[in-house]
Amino acid sequence: MISLSKQTFFLLVLLIIASMSWWAMTIAEPNLDTFTASKEGPDHFMENFTATKLSDAGKPEHRLHAERMTHYPNEEHSDVIKPQVTFFKEDGSTWIARANQGKVLGDGKEVFLMDDVNIIRPGTAETKVTIITTNLRVVPKKNFAETKNNIVMQQNENTVTATGMEAYFTAGKIQLLSEVRGWYVQ
Repeated sequence: MISLSKQTFFLLVLLIIASMSWWAMTIAEPNLDTFTASKEGPDHFMENFTATKLSDAGKPEHRLHAERMTHYPNEEHSDVIKPQVTFFKEDGSTWIARANQGKVLGDGKEVFLMDDVNIIRPGTAETKVTIITTNLRVVPKKNFAETKNNIVMQQNENTVTATGMEAYFTAGKIQLLSEVRGWYVQ
């Protein structure tokens, strides 16, 4: 009979330990339902991210980089802080568009750059081009950007101002739409 009560005591101790373990696990596990995103707010964010679209040949076509992206599922857009869109040409040259903030619509079909927008074609002192504006609509798949706002374009010591611009980065073509004025240094 003593051995039976030792077995009973041992089973009772095991049952208490198992119960305490189960209790401790339920306290330690967070309730995942409390972490679901609200329908009005963001559902996720990323910091210091880069997304690159490759061609069928595996070469980069365009790249989006930003310090922070916050995605809003109901509005189907993402807000980005310090976005930079880079367009790659087949000859290896690039065009880079930067801004203080931006908005990516849907799955990246359109990107709106806002607040101190700079477009740069890097190069030597003679070939580098800088375009400054306030708002820019970018269509990455087409390597295209446009604005209806005023622009200032500088190359070397030459400056051109205009209202409205369409840029075809793959072709290296910039079309100024109206009120074009230029200052050239000889």
